[in-house]
Amino acid sequence: MAALKDKIHYEVQGQRGSSWTVLAIHKNEKDAIEDAKEQKIRGGYKCVRVLKESFDEKNSTFHSREIYTDGHSRKQSKLDLEEDGPPVACWKPSDFYSFEGRYSISRLLRDHLGRKKITATELIHSPDYVEDLQDSGMVLQGAVQRAALIQVHETGQDVQTRIKQLYDLIDQAIVKLKTDWKEGRVPEITVANFQNTIERIRKEPDRTFLLNCGLVGYLRDAETAGEKIARVLDLVEPGQPRWILDVADAFVGELLSGVAVLQEFIGEQGGLGQALCSIAALSRGRLDVGHAKNEKAVAKLNKLIASGSMPNCQSSLAQRVTKEIRSSKRLTDGDLGEEVAFAGHLMGEMRKSKGSIFGGADLIDAMTTRCGRYLMADTVAEYLADYPSPAVRIAKLLEIEKGLTGAANRRQIANFILPVLNSPDNEEFFVKRNGTVVERLRSLGMLQRMVLDSQLQDFQRQKVADRLDELCVKVLRKNGFFKRLREQDGDAVSKGMNLLRMIAEGLFTEGTAAEAARSELMVFLRSPGFLDKYLAGAANEKEMAHRLMEFQQLLVKAGVAEH
Repeated sequence: MAALKDKIHYEVQGQRGSSWTVLAIHKNEKDAIEDAKEQKIRGGYKCVRVLKESFDEKNSTFHSREIYTDGHSRKQSKLDLEEDGPPVACWKPSDFYSFEGRYSISRLLRDHLGRKKITATELIHSPDYVEDLQDSGMVLQGAVQRAALIQVHETGQDVQTRIKQLYDLIDQAIVKLKTDWKEGRVPEITVANFQNTIERIRKEPDRTFLLNCGLVGYLRDAETAGEKIARVLDLVEPGQPRWILDVADAFVGELLSGVAVLQEFIGEQGGLGQALCSIAALSRGRLDVGHAKNEKAVAKLNKLIASGSMPNCQSSLAQRVTKEIRSSKRLTDGDLGEEVAFAGHLMGEMRKSKGSIFGGADLIDAMTTRCGRYLMADTVAEYLADYPSPAVRIAKLLEIEKGLTGAANRRQIANFILPVLNSPDNEEFFVKRNGTVVERLRSLGMLQRMVLDSQLQDFQRQKVADRLDELCVKVLRKNGFFKRLREQDGDAVSKGMNLLRMIAEGLFTEGTAAEAARSELMVFLRSPGFLDKYLAGAANEKEMAHRLMEFQQLLVKAGVAEH
């Protein structure tokens, strides 16, 4: 059994938005608090805390208690837009055209933009779209008022003053926009004249603005967002100047964030989970173009993303995955086990070559929250009701663990497993009723290997593994397993090789049971002439060599010899 000190650990967590991320785990309270203080400074977290995690022997569950906090813990504000926090504050007209400014506009005017089937970038670069917004009643007024309320909530500024400032900035931006279009500064773009157009405007101080305006005109007659993406991609190549790629990247990235766009661009998918896997593949530049609706455009985007030319597109795709993961929609039509397995597969699809995740902490937090919903007690109980065998229930829980994201969710899996193992009725099942003696041993050994291969936290993994070892020892003792083996007919070689194969197969749990088996094995191996007698059974030298190699390999697998 694990020592008492291993039943307690300390978890350091940090908060940037409104959710917490596990930063480190310590066995010592002092080390955890010191680490939390360093993380607060080094990691830029608004708040850090230390949770004391302890194991309750009586109920076989783990409990959390906050013992240290530093900073202001932020809860979600009713003024926030979804999970994204307040929109960026604009203080000059050019702020509207920044990536952050356009993102804020897209959130504040989401319904209007959706009805018109345009993006924030298209809106702010087109006099016609702007006039349509001004003519749409209270839409603009509502967006300005909401932005002002959110921003003064953060800064403490007077609301009416902020509203006036925003209207002044909007008026200035509209005047410049209309003037540039009226005076013919906006280029008329076609695929044929694109390079000449770029050459003409490349020295203009506002070339990015003019190129965006030109793209809006170029796309005016496009019927769908998917068509818009394809037409923008027709203009760009990986080797073009960075400012051109940046414009295309921002334009396409914003189009990709639309709800129906990916279906228009990629094509129909077999459910949400499969759609998200396709988005994940595209975010790495690896989408199978053979299954795409627009093969040419997808191949181009794959190439641009893979070359590192489209970071905003990658970010937009990751945000789309994150948004869908935050929703309550199921990934599959299967049971809980299939749903969690697909969630794990999706996170694997979002994993970069060096182990980090596209979408970063936001995606990890979203998946952690989703996995937490999977592990509601009633949901898990309903899923396990189809599996009356305690051994199968534990195996199913360990299969679920493979697909989970988040340390807290893995702790919950241990909290489901330990009561099953510690139940008196289930102990009798494991020790007396789960098939023959060999079948009982094999089941316990298999479960322990699953536990040791899992990503349960170290102390939980050891706790469960130790309990399985206890049950295995009880099976051995109640059945006099080794005594009966010694009393069987046959010589020391046949008995020893039989036991060696059982150990190598994993029939005995690691711990007391396996050590007892290895000790018993050594008695046979040390009997006079054991190896010679084993090899003497070979019909020829080739078979003798094979037997010797097999013997050596079994010793390694059994843990009684090194590689």
